[in-house]
Amino acid sequence: MSTDAERTRTLRYEDPLPHAAGSFERTGVEQLQALIAGTTPPPPIAAHVGMDLVSVAEGDVVLTGVPDDSHDNPIGSVYAGFAATLLDSACGCAVHSTLPRPASDTRRWRSRSHCCGRSRSRPVQ
Repeated sequence: MSTDAERTRTLRYEDPLPHAAGSFERTGVEQLQALIAGTTPPPPIAAHVGMDLVSVAEGDVVLTGVPDDSHDNPIGSVYAGFAATLLDSACGCAVHSTLPRPASDTRRWRSRSHCCGRSRSRPVQ
């Protein structure tokens, strides 16, 4: 087997646990605004999927994600789980943004269907 096609990817992220205790002193929308402001580090999953929280208001969030070749499936298109991860995060953040102080994690059920394929040249938003 040739290693010419072999790739590596290094993920860099900050441990979110040291910041977790202080988060519960804020509302859900305040916690998410702290992520945008950079006063709270993004969750490690953001490094895995190239996800950024762009804007947040109560009940409304905008996330972006830019796939790279590590998100491809065997036929060369972006794995559907990439979009599902962004959708799950967006839904969870939208619900979380409505929580009063002290805000804690929310649980939700998600269902998804995709009508068009995604590629690295066509990011999910």
